[in-house]
Amino acid sequence: MVAELPAFKPLQRPLTKPPKRVLLIATRQIGDVLLATPLLRSMCRAWPETVIDVLVYKNKGQMLQGNPDLNQVIEIEEHPDFAQYRVLWRRIFRRYELAVSTLAGDRPNVYAFLAAPRRVSLIPDLLAQEPLETLDQPGLDPAR
Repeated sequence: MVAELPAFKPLQRPLTKPPKRVLLIATRQIGDVLLATPLLRSMCRAWPETVIDVLVYKNKGQMLQGNPDLNQVIEIEEHPDFAQYRVLWRRIFRRYELAVSTLAGDRPNVYAFLAAPRRVSLIPDLLAQEPLETLDQPGLDPAR
């Protein structure tokens, strides 16, 4: 069984002008941050005057230091306590026109919701998808 990509819905109101400030959210491991760099580059080329910040987990964004496509790297602990969430809240709350989350998860989407009134994210339609079979499930032929 091949998994299909989730359906997407276009922006309700397309951008009519480039946003002034964008937050790119890539809160996973180093490889996920690395894979977000082409998106960062594309946004920078599309919107050369836009200030783009990147939110990553602590110690996962070193590879972005010195990248001319971004303004700053914002780091948060992987498992922040309440005080760390408050610091992040103060730092990102409605400071951006657009938040772009590269991940389909609750925390990245909450960060996007807090950061900007307009958000782009991956949100799979879990109700429409059938569960994938795994090797330990009956009916799956491992030779396939």
